[in-house]
Amino acid sequence: MTRQTLIVLGVILAALLALVTWTVLQRPAARPSVTVRFAGYTNDTTGTRLAVFTVSNSSPSAVRRLSNYQIQIPTATRWTNLSARLLSGGGSVLQAGSSETVTVPAATNQSWRVSLCVNPELGSMADMMGSIAEAARLAGLPARYRNMSYGVPSDWIGE
Repeated sequence: MTRQTLIVLGVILAALLALVTWTVLQRPAARPSVTVRFAGYTNDTTGTRLAVFTVSNSSPSAVRRLSNYQIQIPTATRWTNLSARLLSGGGSVLQAGSSETVTVPAATNQSWRVSLCVNPELGSMADMMGSIAEAARLAGLPARYRNMSYGVPSDWIGE
């Protein structure tokens, strides 16, 4: 190999090492400020009763609302998952200051709430950082960065 090739390879290796180091030392994104509020009931075209919720993002940046959700019921000391499902239509990106409406099949004859999942990390950079941090953890290196998803519960609904 020529001297120039070795220098280019060295620069590329140093840049990769710097990127890995920077990624591993990053903290996870802060918990986003997202609320889920019960808005009422409706019926779908087949007559199934649906609960309507408004999901609002008051964070300073966009968040991804994931497609999974849990129906939770109160027990003596905490909430317990009654069921876990996927929202029809999948996930979405909520821009800062925006809101959307989602519907889920309503639980019956009990108090309940819905818990949606949101993720403050968006885009290919977040995907790349998550992959690098996971590879570092698999190699036995401590990595502070995590691509975190957060559960956002609604207000409770009493039947």
